[in-house]
Amino acid sequence: MASRRIKILFLTKWYLHRNDPQFGVFIHKHAKAIAKFADVAVLHVMSDEKLSGSAFDEVIREESGLLTVQVYFKKSIGLCSGVINAYRYIGGTRKGLRIIRKKFGEYDLVHAYILLRPALVAWWLKVTSGKKYIISEQWSGYTTGKFSQRNFLTKALSRFVVSKAETVTTVSEFLKDSMRHCGLKSAYVVIPNIIEIPPVSSFEKEVNEKIKILVVADLVDEIKNISGTIRAFSEIFAQHKNAELNIIGHGRDEMKLKNLVAELRLNDAVLFHGVKPNEEVYRFLQRCDFLVMNSNFETFSLICAEALSCGKPLVATRCGGPQEFVTADTGILIEPGNHQQLVSAMNEMLLQYRSYSPEKLRHYAGQKFSAEIVGEKFFKVYTTITEIQPSY
Repeated sequence: MASRRIKILFLTKWYLHRNDPQFGVFIHKHAKAIAKFADVAVLHVMSDEKLSGSAFDEVIREESGLLTVQVYFKKSIGLCSGVINAYRYIGGTRKGLRIIRKKFGEYDLVHAYILLRPALVAWWLKVTSGKKYIISEQWSGYTTGKFSQRNFLTKALSRFVVSKAETVTTVSEFLKDSMRHCGLKSAYVVIPNIIEIPPVSSFEKEVNEKIKILVVADLVDEIKNISGTIRAFSEIFAQHKNAELNIIGHGRDEMKLKNLVAELRLNDAVLFHGVKPNEEVYRFLQRCDFLVMNSNFETFSLICAEALSCGKPLVATRCGGPQEFVTADTGILIEPGNHQQLVSAMNEMLLQYRSYSPEKLRHYAGQKFSAEIVGEKFFKVYTTITEIQPSY
């Protein structure tokens, strides 16, 4: 067996980019963690409506054993946009692979992140160059029924590329079971998302005059149920005038939610902060008193784990992933869509949040979600498939 440092090629559908510093941030964290054990190159190809002039724009970054190549292509919005964008995606992928071969050299394994396009490219590389591949998935559509609503070809191709993968990793047992139920057959391994555990010294010393409740989510109400959180807050606000609801995120329902706040006359108590980069989200987490996550569906819930890493307790729904790590010692679990349970849980947390030990919450998060633990789990998958002895 060979003994050397393994080289991994990431092909990802989601990744933080110049128009959204939060999009796919969990994949970036996975890549950085794996880069401690192996050499990693990330290729991310995406359309960009703002792109002008050249059909492609290439952005290359290198950081601590991690090479990132992002290729933006001009998005077509015309009659044949689907075909044109697919053609440009293929062209951008070819450009990116040429850059990676020049700067990174040969790789040992392909890691496709999020179906379908990256996995199709991974399968093609397997056919043309013999490179094995694995797939990682986090999309909630397998749990919500959206996958079943896709056209026959998309579903058939998804099942095909999954069947040809060496293994599939998911962030929760819930997502794994949902994918299998959708007919996506493969070997599966559950590996959670990575959470940065901030040092205690990074916490800002602040005495809050108000009890700060935090929500961090895409403002898409059918999934995140932010309106339900706002309505619950309006009920408890009469008894807790020192409470404040802070909402981070953006999305298609933002104006509807702001109108609801105005209708409930909560403009001074419910604050919208827009989208924030991950490091600023952490600052909000450190300053808040507890987090509310009221989603209808979550394959994992990154923000719940991040709140624990900052020593903050949770009110969270049993919506898939969260119940696999949220316990009575870390917060309160409620049923999705149950308004009265949400009101009761938020009211209880307003009275009891100080009884949770920040040190115990942080330690718990570190034991489950640290970069070292998660990175090593991926590395074991890689070494099993490639049969290359670790050398780092």
